[in-house]
Amino acid sequence: MALDAQPCLVVAATPPSAQFLCFGEAMIRYCPETASSAGAPRWLQSVGGAELNVAVALSRLGWSDSRWVSVVPRGPLGDHLMTKVGEAMRGGANGLALVRREEGD
Repeated sequence: MALDAQPCLVVAATPPSAQFLCFGEAMIRYCPETASSAGAPRWLQSVGGAELNVAVALSRLGWSDSRWVSVVPRGPLGDHLMTKVGEAMRGGANGLALVRREEGD
Protein backbone atom coordinates (compact mmCIF):
# COMPACT_ATOMS: atom_id res chain seq x y z
CA MET A 1 0.00 0.00 0.00
CA ALA A 2 1.31 3.42 -0.88
CA LEU A 3 2.19 5.70 2.01
CA ASP A 4 -0.23 8.36 0.79
CA ALA A 5 -3.15 5.97 0.31
CA GLN A 6 -6.26 6.69 2.33
CA PRO A 7 -7.62 3.93 4.59
CA CYS A 8 -10.78 2.27 3.37
CA LEU A 9 -13.65 0.96 5.48
CA VAL A 10 -15.53 -1.96 3.97
CA VAL A 11 -19.02 -2.57 5.31
CA ALA A 12 -20.47 -6.02 4.71
CA ALA A 13 -24.09 -6.37 3.60
CA THR A 14 -24.60 -9.19 6.10
CA PRO A 15 -23.25 -9.27 9.65
CA PRO A 16 -20.08 -11.27 10.30
CA SER A 17 -20.62 -14.85 11.44
CA ALA A 18 -17.56 -15.59 13.60
CA GLN A 19 -17.95 -16.20 17.34
CA PHE A 20 -15.74 -14.53 19.95
CA LEU A 21 -15.42 -15.46 23.60
CA CYS A 22 -13.40 -13.10 25.82
CA PHE A 23 -12.28 -14.27 29.28
CA GLY A 24 -11.11 -11.75 31.85
CA GLU A 25 -11.82 -9.47 34.75
CA ALA A 26 -13.30 -6.02 34.65
CA MET A 27 -12.52 -3.03 36.79
CA ILE A 28 -14.36 -0.04 38.12
CA ARG A 29 -12.16 3.04 37.97
CA TYR A 30 -12.78 5.97 40.29
CA CYS A 31 -11.54 9.40 39.17
CA PRO A 32 -11.93 12.58 41.19
CA GLU A 33 -14.25 15.06 39.57
CA THR A 34 -13.36 18.72 39.44
CA ALA A 35 -14.23 20.59 42.63
CA SER A 36 -17.94 20.82 43.22
CA SER A 37 -19.72 23.89 44.53
CA ALA A 38 -20.63 22.05 47.74
CA GLY A 39 -16.98 21.39 48.45
CA ALA A 40 -17.52 17.67 48.98
CA PRO A 41 -15.33 15.47 46.78
CA ARG A 42 -17.15 13.63 43.99
CA TRP A 43 -15.94 10.58 42.15
CA LEU A 44 -16.70 9.56 38.58
CA GLN A 45 -16.97 5.81 37.95
CA SER A 46 -16.01 4.15 34.70
CA VAL A 47 -16.04 0.46 33.86
CA GLY A 48 -13.32 -1.15 31.75
CA GLY A 49 -10.82 -3.92 31.32
CA ALA A 50 -8.98 -5.15 28.23
CA GLU A 51 -11.05 -8.28 27.59
CA LEU A 52 -14.32 -6.51 28.36
CA ASN A 53 -13.39 -3.63 26.05
CA VAL A 54 -12.66 -6.09 23.22
CA ALA A 55 -16.03 -7.85 23.69
CA VAL A 56 -17.90 -4.52 23.70
CA ALA A 57 -16.02 -3.23 20.65
CA LEU A 58 -16.72 -6.42 18.68
CA SER A 59 -20.38 -6.22 19.68
CA ARG A 60 -20.64 -2.60 18.53
CA LEU A 61 -18.90 -3.42 15.24
CA GLY A 62 -21.62 -5.92 14.40
CA TRP A 63 -20.14 -9.17 15.69
CA SER A 64 -23.38 -10.10 17.39
CA ASP A 65 -21.99 -13.37 18.73
CA SER A 66 -19.28 -11.86 20.96
CA ARG A 67 -19.36 -12.84 24.62
CA TRP A 68 -17.54 -11.82 27.79
CA VAL A 69 -16.95 -14.37 30.56
CA SER A 70 -15.97 -13.27 34.05
CA VAL A 71 -16.61 -13.62 37.77
CA VAL A 72 -18.45 -10.65 39.27
CA PRO A 73 -19.08 -10.10 42.99
CA ARG A 74 -22.58 -9.99 44.42
CA GLY A 75 -23.57 -6.66 45.88
CA PRO A 76 -23.72 -3.04 44.74
CA LEU A 77 -20.38 -2.97 42.90
CA GLY A 78 -21.18 -6.13 40.94
CA ASP A 79 -24.68 -4.87 40.17
CA HIS A 80 -23.26 -1.56 38.92
CA LEU A 81 -20.74 -3.38 36.75
CA MET A 82 -23.39 -5.65 35.23
CA THR A 83 -25.67 -2.70 34.49
CA LYS A 84 -22.91 -0.79 32.70
CA VAL A 85 -21.79 -3.82 30.70
CA GLY A 86 -25.38 -4.63 29.74
CA GLU A 87 -25.80 -1.06 28.48
CA ALA A 88 -22.55 -1.19 26.50
CA MET A 89 -22.98 -4.56 24.79
CA ARG A 90 -25.03 -4.39 21.63
CA GLY A 91 -27.01 -7.49 22.62
CA GLY A 92 -27.43 -6.25 26.20
CA ALA A 93 -27.12 -8.85 28.93
CA ASN A 94 -27.30 -11.65 26.33
CA GLY A 95 -23.59 -11.09 25.70
CA LEU A 96 -22.68 -11.86 29.29
CA ALA A 97 -21.64 -15.16 30.82
CA LEU A 98 -21.09 -14.35 34.47
CA VAL A 99 -20.64 -16.17 37.75
CA ARG A 100 -21.77 -14.15 40.76
CA ARG A 101 -19.72 -14.67 43.92
CA GLU A 102 -20.00 -13.30 47.42
CA GLU A 103 -17.63 -10.35 47.84
CA GLY A 104 -14.33 -11.54 49.19
CA ASP A 105 -14.63 -15.11 47.79
